[in-house]
Amino acid sequence: MYPPLALAQSELLSIYTDITDDGVDNPQRYPLFSDEMEGYYWDYDNNGLRVLQLRFYEVPTVL
Repeated sequence: MYPPLALAQSELLSIYTDITDDGVDNPQRYPLFSDEMEGYYWDYDNNGLRVLQLRFYEVPTVL
């Protein structure tokens, strides 16, 4: 696998999110279909397939 493709794969198949619900903004990277994301970002459909719904919003940030 080409190095740029490996880097892009990591970025495209994961998400930064804060799922702790503790009032502190502390996002972490999670694979899209990790166990922690089940029921939050994805679930199984009637055929046992994983279904993911994402919405993208532009949010100004400084990195």
